[in-house]
Amino acid sequence: MNNNSTLEFVAGKNSSALITQLAKDLNISEEEVMQKGLLFMKLYAGLQKSKRGRILLETNGETQEIII
Repeated sequence: MNNNSTLEFVAGKNSSALITQLAKDLNISEEEVMQKGLLFMKLYAGLQKSKRGRILLETNGETQEIII
């Protein structure tokens, strides 16, 4: 069973360069950059709807709220 589908996405020069650079920095494919970005936007949209959601960053035992 083939699970592939195609989504056409037209990015400008700056967007394409950013996606390429993120993929290189994270050592993942450009497709994965897009997938993770979409998942993050879905998470963020849910937090916005709840008005109580927070995104937390934990580094070296310290937790800080991330404001986007």
